[in-house]
Amino acid sequence: NAPSGMFVTVFSALLDPVNRTLTSINAGHNPPIVVRSGGGEPVFLKEDGIAMGVLTEMRSTPDQIDLGPGDLVILYTDGVTEAFDARYTAFGEERLAGIVKKYQTLPASTVMERIISGIREFTGSAPQSDDITLVVIRVLPKS
Repeated sequence: NAPSGMFVTVFSALLDPVNRTLTSINAGHNPPIVVRSGGGEPVFLKEDGIAMGVLTEMRSTPDQIDLGPGDLVILYTDGVTEAFDARYTAFGEERLAGIVKKYQTLPASTVMERIISGIREFTGSAPQSDDITLVVIRVLPKS
């Protein structure tokens, strides 16, 4: 129950490591990126659904994707893509996807470090304007 004009974006997901699936609902949030193993191109998952609070009632259907060994999944807030430099230029999805593509074969923790250092290098001394939240998942082979 929020005042008029207030809304929140939400991305909720269930990662099933046994069946290697990611089931999610996206309500206006930034679309996660998936990179398939073997040098695939970064793909933004579909952005369906509107932010919560825009309509009184809303319905959403979960999406499910299959994941394979070596696949990479990146979840992030708009503070990543909307990190601004001194000229108020946004970091953007294209720069994010470029970093992900360049470092996609590295461990998840290293991919995360490269994204964060890429944001810091891009923004320079400009103040941070929003939270930066980032989750990087690497699908491991079955043991």
